[in-house]
Amino acid sequence: MIKIYIEFLNENSGAIQAIATTVLIIVTSLLVTATIKLVKVTQALSKPLLYFYFKSDDRAFTTSSGPLTPPLHVKNVGNGPATEINFKIEQIKISPLDALAPQEERNINNILPSTPTNEIKITNIKYNDITKQSHSQNNVTIPRPDENITTFEL
Repeated sequence: MIKIYIEFLNENSGAIQAIATTVLIIVTSLLVTATIKLVKVTQALSKPLLYFYFKSDDRAFTTSSGPLTPPLHVKNVGNGPATEINFKIEQIKISPLDALAPQEERNINNILPSTPTNEIKITNIKYNDITKQSHSQNNVTIPRPDENITTFEL
């Protein structure tokens, strides 16, 4: 019985090898496709995303000249680090921020223009992710906080 199988394999070895090679090509193609999809999902999950906001906390206070505006912050709410962060506030190019880790926030109040408008416009938001891929976000308009915020006397 084994002799019959061996003879069959010997007589059809070329066809068997061709079928095995075809199956191997199909399996390899499926693995390549799955890997490409996994890379895309991983990149999407590790993408940084910047969020600009006024942070009113116990450091918001009044002075003898009146209430101060709460500080403007930027926070990376994405899952990946953002590097080489560039943006403009009210058409003024801001010095780039070197990096923001996921969930890291930074006070950028010291670079706010003192123009008395009802809103702050943040434009040209561009940054890189950890793979040096460039990203940009839509322009952001943030209403200035109400001057009647809860304040603390010094």
